[in-house]
Amino acid sequence: MFIEKNERLIIMDLAGLESQGYTALQISDYRELERVGVRTISFEGLAQLDVDWNIIYYQIDNVLRNTNLKILLSFWRTPPTDMNWLLGREVDYGNPAVGKSIDETTLQFLDGLGNNRDRVQLTYGYGPSGGEVDWMHYPYRLLPGTVGESNRHAELPPVSDEGVAEFVVERQKVLSAQHNEVWTSFLNTMVAPQHPRRMIIDNALYDAYPDCTHYRLQHWYFPCMTLPVCRAHIRNNPKSKYFVGSDYVPGLETNYDAGMEQGVWGFFTAPIHISTTARKLDGGMLTIIENAIKRLSNEN
Repeated sequence: MFIEKNERLIIMDLAGLESQGYTALQISDYRELERVGVRTISFEGLAQLDVDWNIIYYQIDNVLRNTNLKILLSFWRTPPTDMNWLLGREVDYGNPAVGKSIDETTLQFLDGLGNNRDRVQLTYGYGPSGGEVDWMHYPYRLLPGTVGESNRHAELPPVSDEGVAEFVVERQKVLSAQHNEVWTSFLNTMVAPQHPRRMIIDNALYDAYPDCTHYRLQHWYFPCMTLPVCRAHIRNNPKSKYFVGSDYVPGLETNYDAGMEQGVWGFFTAPIHISTTARKLDGGMLTIIENAIKRLSNEN
């Protein structure tokens, strides 16, 4: 078990993305967050596998050695330079060798964590396109000689929705073995009627891993609340426990009741983010986070 029984708030850290203007949390910040009840930090940009992995291991070890926190790691953001996993910027789902290579790399990465392995959980999701993306959002091939998002959708998917679901299920054989939990990170728009893939994948995961606890991370949640289908998906999908974006720390107060009414399990929030004016963790944020954790601990 990675997530504890009443653990319902995860903090996002943008370490690894400083070159893009993001600010990472510091050890002093982690200690303060732990003091107010935080137990898990999610690194969204750290797993850039095209650099020396020792850099990633050092940052993970630095947190775990200086706190009692656990780490969720969005795996992977960029592939190793010698791995041909992508077509354009999307995973080559139709190539069986790609899935095998990803699994072998995942196991190698986990082995490199050493004694820290038990306090780290890899999630199924990566962000080469920026923002919250996942491995099955756009399984389309780019037309030869073209670039850009408009051309990305010009062809039919190289694999069916069921084929993508099978790919996801296979990768979880490695990932779920860590703590008997299934973690995925999907865009909210995946629940729209034109994207039935989301439920196909969920059902495939439930069938394949009936004894696992299923968790879903949704970063960008409350800004799209005008889409009833997004809300209905969570209400109608009780087999998964959803951590949803609170709309940053203030949203832990303003969006709390709406989240609980919709059946979310908990919240996922970034104290420091390029989309806000906050550039350091402060006492006001810590108070809001502490109060939210206390409220969440009393939810059924």
